[in-house]
Amino acid sequence: MNIKKKTGFTLLETLVTLALFTFVMGSLYTIFLVGNKSWQTFSTNVVLQHEARQGLIVMTKEFRRAQNVLITKEEGGVQINFLRYPMGLVTYRWNSVGEDANKIIRTNNANVRVIAHNISSFSLDFLGNAIVIDLTASQSLPSGETSQFKLKEKVALRTKVYEDKQ
Repeated sequence: MNIKKKTGFTLLETLVTLALFTFVMGSLYTIFLVGNKSWQTFSTNVVLQHEARQGLIVMTKEFRRAQNVLITKEEGGVQINFLRYPMGLVTYRWNSVGEDANKIIRTNNANVRVIAHNISSFSLDFLGNAIVIDLTASQSLPSGETSQFKLKEKVALRTKVYEDKQ
């Protein structure tokens, strides 16, 4: 009797291998998705924090050299006007509604520049001869969560501050 030996894989071996391969690929895909979500969250936080800090640095430098400072607070917004040699009148404004909502905008003569985006709250108060800047930057993440970052700075001025509450 001549029995030929057949070489190859049985159906059971093939199914076990396929199940292991599916499990490993599913695990790798899950790791990739979690890593991608983490990267998007981290990237959004870094950009948000960088922009808020840059805006605060710009304002702090200008406020220190400001003269004839006037802070105006309105419903849903705040504005600060001051003179700065040799530029003339400089204005920073923030509103919670409207076309320019959640942006800090700097105006000087005909130049208008957005200093920071995604600013969900912004306040200016004076304490003696200093201005206290308090801002919160926030942005929605693709996952539906909200990333939020708060900054507070006290800026000593060389001149007197006037506050106009309306």
